[in-house]
Amino acid sequence: MTNYTLFADKPAVRFRKSDPLFFVAVLLLWSLGMVTLYVSTQEAALRIRSDANSLGFFYDQLKYSCVAFVAFCAMAFLPVNFIKKISVAVFYACFILCVMAVIPGFKDERNGAYRCVDLGFISFQPSEFIKPALVFYLAYLFVDHASDYERESGKKHRNYPLFVVVPLCAFIAFGQNDLSTAIFIFCIGILMFIITGNSILWLLPMGIILVLFAVFFTTIKVYRLDRVIDFLNGELNYQLIKSQLAITAGGIWGAGMGGGMWRVASIPEVQSDYIFAGWANAMGLAGVTVYFVLLAFFVWRGTVISLSCQNKFAAYSAFAFTIMIAAQSLLNCAVVCGAVPTTGISLPFFTAGGTSLLTTFAMSGFILNASHCASDEELEEYSFAKKNMTESLEGIIIENE
Repeated sequence: MTNYTLFADKPAVRFRKSDPLFFVAVLLLWSLGMVTLYVSTQEAALRIRSDANSLGFFYDQLKYSCVAFVAFCAMAFLPVNFIKKISVAVFYACFILCVMAVIPGFKDERNGAYRCVDLGFISFQPSEFIKPALVFYLAYLFVDHASDYERESGKKHRNYPLFVVVPLCAFIAFGQNDLSTAIFIFCIGILMFIITGNSILWLLPMGIILVLFAVFFTTIKVYRLDRVIDFLNGELNYQLIKSQLAITAGGIWGAGMGGGMWRVASIPEVQSDYIFAGWANAMGLAGVTVYFVLLAFFVWRGTVISLSCQNKFAAYSAFAFTIMIAAQSLLNCAVVCGAVPTTGISLPFFTAGGTSLLTTFAMSGFILNASHCASDEELEEYSFAKKNMTESLEGIIIENE
């Protein structure tokens, strides 16, 4: 009688529930974004869209949300080891897409920048995809190839990862003419370098590189230099003036859903980077406070998940994604209020557009994945047991032959 020995393709690990509070935070932020698009973009849709559909931006965002939710579920339940294995290929694929954004026939120029790739049937912004792809790539290098970056003194050096980050940012700043995204990606690289064990003193040379990088790419473009000078002199652009008027008109309790929307409608690109002005106008200081409390709750749960995760790759990536979404949100709000120069950074969960929403949901899904994924120790035990089982089966087959 022939005996068969079977073993599972997946490790038998301790069951862990996904973090329900984090999931609720994601749904609430998305809901606020959808409500804001509904009440703030109707006049803008009539003015901007060729179909003159007052709810066009809202309906488009609903369609994008369906795709984004699929990405959320995929990133929440795909095995972390699988994501780690394909991280290198995904990063270089996203980099190729960034290159396509400057190739005639594919590039889609908007406001002087080559941020989008136009394939005819779809247009998307590849620099949004490169943000999570870079995090996965650096996390993979620092976890699986940490020994490759050891000096004889035992101190880690990051020359190779640094040579990946700097050229990427230079290409986005110079090739795509998108300095704000390039600086943000550079900061993502710095964040990954720090959370993976570098000394805090390492921030000094990286900070110098970042400052020189920003100064150089700001001065080579006259409009960027004018924008900074105008900000320092207190001169506001038209869009920012309209944004501040809409925010102040909201008062403490807001103008209400539909009330005072004429101020919001006067903002040229309210559906894009200035969408937060619509929420502030409709809900006032009370609504702004609710948003920041909810964002803080999102960050709290994401941080707890990252610190409690026993899988290094998932922990590093989840923490970076949490900080990225929070930093991007705060930066966008600062721009809308006039606290910092205009950057072109979108507001996660709020800004109209499929690329931003898809990326935000995918990152959020991975954070949820980190709350229940297998630990490094469990994966090692499974790998060791599977190796022994395979060797035993091979021995039995040889003996039978």
